[in-house]
Amino acid sequence: ERVLPSPGSVEEEVIKKNTAKDIEEAISQLPQNFRTVVVLRYIQDFSYGEIAEILNLPLNTVKSHLFRARKLLQNLLRDYEKGGVRG
Repeated sequence: ERVLPSPGSVEEEVIKKNTAKDIEEAISQLPQNFRTVVVLRYIQDFSYGEIAEILNLPLNTVKSHLFRARKLLQNLLRDYEKGGVRG
């Protein structure tokens, strides 16, 4: 006997996929130096120290780039929620 997913779970899946797509798009809009640290930290799961070593940057620069990148991502994602134009 096949069990169909509930309408709520289908809707949740669509929302998750759209959110993931928005996040990917927003990351692609970041300046290269911010995009690199975001990918290393949140996608490849490197520590701040490892990122600093990989990129040959001071630890505080890595932290600063991540902080600024998160702020930019928040603004980009807020624009997407409001139906803003994409890249």
